[in-house]
Amino acid sequence: MYFMPRNNKLYSYIAPVRPFYRYVLTIFILGILVYSWLHGIYFYLNATIEQYEKEISSLSKQRRTIKQTEQSDIQLQESIEGLHQVVRSYRSNSSGYDSLQERMLFIFKTAKDVDLQLNTYKADEHVNKNWYQKGSMHFEFTGTIRQGIQFFDKLKSSQKMIQCKNINCTHLHHDLFTITCDLQMFVVA
Repeated sequence: MYFMPRNNKLYSYIAPVRPFYRYVLTIFILGILVYSWLHGIYFYLNATIEQYEKEISSLSKQRRTIKQTEQSDIQLQESIEGLHQVVRSYRSNSSGYDSLQERMLFIFKTAKDVDLQLNTYKADEHVNKNWYQKGSMHFEFTGTIRQGIQFFDKLKSSQKMIQCKNINCTHLHHDLFTITCDLQMFVVA
C-alpha cells in the first residue's frame, strides 16, 4: 500500500482488504452489472422486439384480409348494381293494387288461353311493405296434364314474378285432372 488517501471512505475501506477478497468483490459487482444488463435491458428489449414482430405479422395478415375483402366488396357492388337493374326491369309503373289485379287477370287469361277450366279461386293474404307487395291465391283448375304444363310454362316465361308454392294433381276420369295450386304474386314498388 503505497498510497492511502484518508479523505476517500470507499478507497479507505477497500485498500486494506486482501487482494483475493477484492477480486471476489470485483467479480461480484461485474456479475451484478451483467445480471442487471441481461434482465433489465437485454431480455426486455428482446421481448419487445418479439412483440413488435408478432404485431407486424398480425397487421400484415389483417392487411391481406382487408385487400381480399375490398376485392370481394367490389364484386358484390357490381352484382348489387346488376340486381338493381333486374329489379328495375320488374318494377311496374302502376300502383301495387292495380298490379296485383293485373297479375290475377293475367292468371285468368293464361288459364283461358290453354283451355283450363277454372273451378274455384280464393285470395288468401296480401302483404303491403314499403318496397313490395305480395298477394297469395288458391286456384283449382280442371284440364289435361298437357294443359296444366302449358299453363305453368306460360306463367314461368311471363316475367311477372308469379311463384307456384303448392301444386296437386288428382285424376278425375279418362285424361282429365283436377289441378290445385297456391300462387304468390309479387309487385316491386
